[in-house]
Amino acid sequence: MLALSSDVRSQSIEQISVSVKAAKDLLTLKFYIPGYVSRPIPEREELIDVDIDPNGTFEEFNLDSPELSLKWRYLDNADFTKRINIDDSTAVEEQGINFTYLNYDRNASGNVSDDACYLRYT
Repeated sequence: MLALSSDVRSQSIEQISVSVKAAKDLLTLKFYIPGYVSRPIPEREELIDVDIDPNGTFEEFNLDSPELSLKWRYLDNADFTKRINIDDSTAVEEQGINFTYLNYDRNASGNVSDDACYLRYT
């Protein structure tokens, strides 16, 4: 028996995973390019802000800003959805400051992680 909807969801999550890895790798490389400005975040030693546009300024607390953070020199889980294109049917769930889940919220519970097929980015 072929479970097409399950297979399609699984493949979709796999493609999102590939996009996230490419975004992470690209941002990590940009951190080392001299034209991009970065700065440590004083309250959180593991985070570094990177000026992506690069206009030399950091727009704090602006969710629409292209600026991103690196966490231990990798794309921060709170910012990775800014670097990939996902459609409106993809739900995003953040659990604390360390885990972000992407999936189709099949049971409309608001909890992506309870739907058995998801991408977890830490």
